[in-house]
Amino acid sequence: MPRLVPYQHPNQQGSSLGHIGARTVTETSIQVLPNEDDNVDRVQQALQSRRQSVEINHLVREIEQSNRQLEKQKADLLAKNERLATLCESSRVFVNHVSHEFRTPLCVIKQYSNMFALGLFGEVAEEHKRILAIIEDRVDGLNNLVDDMLDISRLEAGLLSAQRKRCSLDEVLSREIPGLAARAKVRDVLIHEVATGDIPDVFCDPEKVGRTLTNLVTNAIKHSPKDSAIAITATSDPKANEVTVSIADQGPGISVEEQKRIFEHFEQTTTTKVLAEKGFGLGLGIAKQLAELNLGKIQVVSEIDKGATFEFTLPTMQHESIVSRHREYVCNQTKTEILVLTEIEVSFRSETPSKSRANIENLLQFLIRSKDLLLPENNGKLRLTLATNRSGAYRFFDRLNKEAEACGQNGHELDLDAMEWQINETKTLTRDNFGEWKVDRLVTDSVARFGLPKELKAPKLAKITRRLPAIQQFAAAESPTGVMR
Repeated sequence: MPRLVPYQHPNQQGSSLGHIGARTVTETSIQVLPNEDDNVDRVQQALQSRRQSVEINHLVREIEQSNRQLEKQKADLLAKNERLATLCESSRVFVNHVSHEFRTPLCVIKQYSNMFALGLFGEVAEEHKRILAIIEDRVDGLNNLVDDMLDISRLEAGLLSAQRKRCSLDEVLSREIPGLAARAKVRDVLIHEVATGDIPDVFCDPEKVGRTLTNLVTNAIKHSPKDSAIAITATSDPKANEVTVSIADQGPGISVEEQKRIFEHFEQTTTTKVLAEKGFGLGLGIAKQLAELNLGKIQVVSEIDKGATFEFTLPTMQHESIVSRHREYVCNQTKTEILVLTEIEVSFRSETPSKSRANIENLLQFLIRSKDLLLPENNGKLRLTLATNRSGAYRFFDRLNKEAEACGQNGHELDLDAMEWQINETKTLTRDNFGEWKVDRLVTDSVARFGLPKELKAPKLAKITRRLPAIQQFAAAESPTGVMR
């Protein structure tokens, strides 16, 4: 208990509580003094506060030192990234230049060998024709290698576009198979096409389909023994809204372990490594990327000593299926579960000539990128889906105006007044646990917020793009991924 100590302040007055000696004790003269335990507590609290202060100062110095180290590491990383970007660009330019330099002599060799085989320089013996056919085959192989080098360079740079449209698969196959059959004949391998009923039209880039088919058939020829056959089959699956193209060979087959990595770049199977003709392991990897670019998939079915069957799919003209496949493709390319898509409706005036409409559609196909989608509707309109926000859409309009102006200066017939634009909506989509896409955010009136008309006609697009700074500020706020074009 605290001790009561009598004390009388000179200026204090209080009632008398008693007398101690010669002094009178009053109420105001009582003072509570701390005992020894209170003094110990206060000292301990002071020491603890001092220790905490020392620890905080130490942590602050460590954080400041860490920040300085992070800033230094950041600067070093930025310098290394710039160096890597420079090296990557240099390597891409080198590959492009070397590839194009290869094409000219290869073309000359092939043309002259073909002229010799046709007897334009005199009669040619059968043995000489066989040798000339081998020369042409090797030249075609080098041309394929050049194409692979260019494709891998464009894929890594994100510059490989896809001009997807309605196509007849029969026309694509009939254009590619004769040349592949001639190459197979040189190796004493037979190629035959198996028809499996009516094949519906597909939605794809025909040039990319041809490249996919060429890489797969070339791989099959390389692994096929003499006097064997390669079967090319096309089958339709109405339930899956797709067509499957299969290439089956009678080669040594592929083990299960090698099937898991066979579509990776620079990967080769055990049987490939012992072949007299070796490659770089690019063909199958590029075929996979080109198949995915056409909104399809690729796979291999094989057993040791029983050959291999490579299959790739192409979507049919079913709109909902194409839209779903496009979202899946963009998701896989961007490595995110959140998509920002801007949907634009393109319509044409009734008096627009078919040639003018075709020119405009070709220009749109040229401008869109691999993650975008241009889909013809049944009502004659075009559905343009850009994998970007509103800001990116206006940048696309600006590019369209510039390219249209350049086409007009070059004498091409391109009348942008013949079409009308309308941005329907900008969607932010997320995928749930069941793999289904749901609309997380929908913007339909952001154009009106800037005082712009909802129907964007082509002649007014140049004026619209002048407001890009304000639009970019809004688009960055509306986009969780900050996607810009």
